[in-house]
Amino acid sequence: MNTKSRTRKRGFQVGYREELTNRILYEFSVLDELRRAFYYQHEDAESVVKWKYGEQLNGQPQLDCYTTCSGNYSESAIRLVYEKLRPLHFITGYKLHDLIVEWILNANGFAEWEFKKRYGEYVRLRRLGILREPDEFKDFPEWARAFWELYSRLRPYRGTLTHGSSFQVLSNGDLVISKGKNQTLTLSTGQQASYVRIICLFSEFLTREKPLNTMVQDVIDNAFESLKAIHKRTRFTRKNSRIVALEVTFSEDLTISQTEGLWPIIDCSLFARHLAVMYPTGPNGRLLFSLEISASVDGQMQRWIIPIEQVPSDRLIVNPTNPLLAIHLMP
Repeated sequence: MNTKSRTRKRGFQVGYREELTNRILYEFSVLDELRRAFYYQHEDAESVVKWKYGEQLNGQPQLDCYTTCSGNYSESAIRLVYEKLRPLHFITGYKLHDLIVEWILNANGFAEWEFKKRYGEYVRLRRLGILREPDEFKDFPEWARAFWELYSRLRPYRGTLTHGSSFQVLSNGDLVISKGKNQTLTLSTGQQASYVRIICLFSEFLTREKPLNTMVQDVIDNAFESLKAIHKRTRFTRKNSRIVALEVTFSEDLTISQTEGLWPIIDCSLFARHLAVMYPTGPNGRLLFSLEISASVDGQMQRWIIPIEQVPSDRLIVNPTNPLLAIHLMP
């Protein structure tokens, strides 16, 4: 009996991201908590750097730094349990991977329960040039190819973990999965972490739960790079990127007045140079920073938070009518 069913080519219609959110809600929540608690993964600023406007020493801004903590949620006993559950990390990751694949293929009018046939349909649609994919896949085609190749190449081992017992977790945390006599897949601890991270971040940006900013892009590139032995795509390079949060405040006795036209200026290029020294990235790296500004304007406190992609490369005039500040005014 042919289990394949085809529907009309409905594409990615209004509400399609909400549909994905509903599909993956449970698996994503479990895996995302796991990656933060066990793998210590986050894409937030590693430090907060504070500067009070006007505080200088030898003509240079004086910066106070505070390291942020991503959280060590796991006591040793709990970590031991997590270690023993490494096979389930992979299975849950692949289940989430499969739900995204199913969502994409459904938008192409295809519904099929068998994993192998799903990948085959992707290949067929891509070869015909009629594959519909989310905009993010179109914007990052190499991510899309690696995403699908991982889905295909990991599929046999997912089945072994689910239905068999031909696997072991080594003392160093590596996961070894055997299929048949001559097929063995070894996922290092780093590769396991990278796979979990890719799937969680794909889930977040496809549902618009997390902005696809420069830092997240670099993190995804690095994760795909560590998995290139599996997906066989070779265009990924490791990027040593870091992100910090810069907070600028103005003293209360500093006059900032919209009625009198008195506006201070922040030299973002100066801060970029100072932060690059404080947080070196090494080869092929870049330092990214967000900018939070707090000031009293005509006696009323105002706060703006500018994301890393929109921090100016030169001077920023702290004027509430500045279009950049106007769209990032916090309530």
